Amino acid sequence: MQELVLYLDLSADGTGEAELARALGGLEGVSAVDVQCEDVERGPVVEAINSFTVVLTASAGTVGAATLLLNRVKALLDSVQGVRKAWVQTTAGPRPIEEAAAQAPE
Repeated sequence: MQELVLYLDLSADGTGEAELARALGGLEGVSAVDVQCEDVERGPVVEAINSFTVVLTASAGTVGAATLLLNRVKALLDSVQGVRKAWVQTTAGPRPIEEAAAQAPE
């Protein structure tokens, strides 16, 4: 099975851990979702930001599942309330999801 690891920063008044897990778990090709809140930061304007690590496991038998999921995840995150930053783990290290999705083969 292939995994896609994401690092997300969401405003504390945005989507929560359970909502995020439910939304990502509903994507086609996802067999498991693990969402962990790693840190809560206080910004200079008293804005709280939650940092999450998300591991998505692709369904068995899907060729190039991580690549297929990447574009679906990016589209979903565009609609999630409070997303400040999103990165995806690549072999070269974490990259902004926009860059990784733009370079992913269709």
